Amino acid sequence: MKYLKYLIIICIMFSAFSAGAEYTEPAQYLTYTPGGRALAMGGAFSSIANDSSATFYNPAGIVQLRGASGELYYAMLDLDRTYIFLSYASPVTKSLSVGGYLLQYTISDIVGHDEIAFSTGTFDISSNVLAISVGYRVSKQWALGLNLKSLSQNFRENTAEAFGADFAILYGIDDKLGASLVFRDISEKFSWDSGFEEEVPMITQFGASYKIDRSWTASLEMSSRKDEKSTLHFGAEYSMGDLVAALGYSDSLFSAGIGGNFKISRTNSIGVNLVYKTEKEGFKPQLAFSVSYLTK
Repeated sequence: MKYLKYLIIICIMFSAFSAGAEYTEPAQYLTYTPGGRALAMGGAFSSIANDSSATFYNPAGIVQLRGASGELYYAMLDLDRTYIFLSYASPVTKSLSVGGYLLQYTISDIVGHDEIAFSTGTFDISSNVLAISVGYRVSKQWALGLNLKSLSQNFRENTAEAFGADFAILYGIDDKLGASLVFRDISEKFSWDSGFEEEVPMITQFGASYKIDRSWTASLEMSSRKDEKSTLHFGAEYSMGDLVAALGYSDSLFSAGIGGNFKISRTNSIGVNLVYKTEKEGFKPQLAFSVSYLTK
């Protein structure tokens, strides 16, 4: 029994290495990395999941919150793309926590053309996700989480809607070693008003993290989207008092962030994070900013 938790972690991680083709499926914005800390750590965050962005990465993680937590995240992407993420979570009882998030991804000022290549002006493409999150602590070390989601997309005159869910497991609450298994985008299928249906591939994520000491935390995560290749994520976070710095690596891309938590009262604090992330060849680097709020 002493080594059972390590055996479980190894078995789950092995199952997450299923590989496939390159990313070609719809709704790619669902694979992006919101949240200042999570982005800085290369997306290797589902086994940490101890702030309100856990509503996205691992809803089971919101049981770790001792008070209300919220975050506003804004990312500036190349090609007139913006990504906005607003999350909130709070404990209800010692075992139950609730929360949710709102995500908006927009591509602006796309130049349209008619059949003979004359410009018809510009238009925007927008995608939105609204999620309700529930986390339940089933024992001292284990927690379960569930997201119920409503998704919408707008492309010129056409619109699409979908409903889906995420299911998550977290092990190692308040422990040095943490592990997670998350199934995202379960049974999601966009139904366009034109009659066309578009299935969203499910994402499977396994994460493991270790608190080396009071200052250092290291994390590793494997994510796999159905019928696509698996991606490995690494992250490390260093805290020195109220200041935090992090580095991450994911899919040949590097990220780095710096931030701080500043007390505004005895029980309330505000956090600020600035993040820089490299992008694939031909794209400009990503810059992101987040402001968070925490009560204890």
